[in-house]
Amino acid sequence: MNVRGELVTLRAMGPDDASALWRWNHDPAVVRWMNAGYPQTEDRVRTWLTDRPRNDYGDVLFGVEVTAGGKLIGVVRLHGAEAETGCAELDIYLGEHLVDPVTAERIDRDFRPDKKTTWRPADVLTFPPQTLRRLATDPNPRMRCLAPRDVDLPVELAERLATDPESRVRRAVAEHPNLPVHVRRALLADPDEWVAHATATAPTLSVTEMDQLLTLAGI
Repeated sequence: MNVRGELVTLRAMGPDDASALWRWNHDPAVVRWMNAGYPQTEDRVRTWLTDRPRNDYGDVLFGVEVTAGGKLIGVVRLHGAEAETGCAELDIYLGEHLVDPVTAERIDRDFRPDKKTTWRPADVLTFPPQTLRRLATDPNPRMRCLAPRDVDLPVELAERLATDPESRVRRAVAEHPNLPVHVRRALLADPDEWVAHATATAPTLSVTEMDQLLTLAGI
């Protein structure tokens, strides 16, 4: 039985949904805040959907469809349910980009929170690489901070951001995988301790780069 709402409908998922699920799971913008695990082939995703036990009390998986038209746009899953406590874990994400890049940029530019917060609309909106690369040279440092979200940001743009006069921009790019070792070395000595800390603890550092940085630091 489907759960039908005015805007979206929840329905069971099957092997025919493998292509969409595989595509979303390999979209950095979709899985940015998720523990996505190791990459899987589309055939492996299809096998998982085929062999997965039917929905029951302890684990329910639904596809999220637009009610008008039936387009699959996301996934919602309720699992780990405990009858004794009435608690369960809810996972939900939308894989399709429902807000166009121009509107997404305008929403984030115009965002003025009433209270101090690190959250911004860009955290839940999607920007294509070409938009993020253009923002690398934006006059507004707040917008330049978005550029490092492009995982394939060209080295020259990453280096430019690493020497930005605004420390928050340098901090935003400090963990980017495309930064050369000599640039990381400069950021380790950054006068802003938060920039230096972000550089030293970057999860994108390879073991070789770690050894090189330790050697350069005389450790």
